[in-house]
Amino acid sequence: MDSRMTGSALKNLHMFQALCGKKTDMSHVVLATSMWDNLNSGEDHNVGVARETELRSSYWADMLDCGSQMFWHDNSRGSALPIIQREMVVEKCTLDKTLAGEQLLQGLLAERAKHERDLAAAKRSHEQAMQDGSEKMMATLAKREREYQKKLDQLDRDREECMQVLQQDYAKLQQDQQKKWQRAVEDLKRKKQQLEEMDRQEKSQVQALKTMQEMFDAKMDEMQRDRDQREAARDAKAQQQRDLNQMQIAALEAMVGKYEKDAADLDARKNRPVVLSVIQALAGAGVLAASFKSGSTALMASGTGLLTSAASNFNSSEQLHI
Repeated sequence: MDSRMTGSALKNLHMFQALCGKKTDMSHVVLATSMWDNLNSGEDHNVGVARETELRSSYWADMLDCGSQMFWHDNSRGSALPIIQREMVVEKCTLDKTLAGEQLLQGLLAERAKHERDLAAAKRSHEQAMQDGSEKMMATLAKREREYQKKLDQLDRDREECMQVLQQDYAKLQQDQQKKWQRAVEDLKRKKQQLEEMDRQEKSQVQALKTMQEMFDAKMDEMQRDRDQREAARDAKAQQQRDLNQMQIAALEAMVGKYEKDAADLDARKNRPVVLSVIQALAGAGVLAASFKSGSTALMASGTGLLTSAASNFNSSEQLHI
């Protein structure tokens, strides 16, 4: 097989492109490079890759741009089956019309065509011998016809066997592909279930955090209410104590006023200053006692003032008596 893109090969390629049209969708066209099995060394392989690159970038570039697919075919089952699958599934080719089928049957078909030509020639010779009346030649040619027909029948059987093998390989390819698809589907299902489980756990965690936040907020509100209640009770108690202190101060002041009024009525008596001092001392002691109990500095100052005044009055009265 010629590996060069020249002469009739290039002409056929241009004719094919012209028939299809340069802007036609060629996604159903398979471009397969062959003879890879003849490359025995790394250097040969590099040459093959270089030629493939040349085909891709120049001769086949337009068809590849229009959607054609490029494959390697090294005359092995592994490289043929993917091409067969694409040709049969995508391009709707029958098995014998695929690239692998045509290559597999190429030799048989060529040999069959040769035997058909030989059989036709033998029949013509047989007819001529019958016209000539040569019985010996007729017998020889009849035998030759039977031999050719036998070979044709054998070729048909061989072709059928080849097609059966190819069909079995394709069936196995379909089974393998089906298993791959099934595994892919199962893997997708597992991943979907994992994602759903992760989503469920995330939602559960979010709900748990939300519940904890609500409980925390409720506890903070309760603590704030308790604090407000305690502060209100403390303020009320303090106000009550202030009111009580004011009442006590007012009562003491009234008492002092009364005592002073009573003392004014005793101006004639000699012991008036002493009585007044005693009254002031008693009032001051009462006010101081109230201040110690309540902690009021105002009461303490008032009580101290009364005691100081009582002491001063008492000293003055003593000097008068002397």
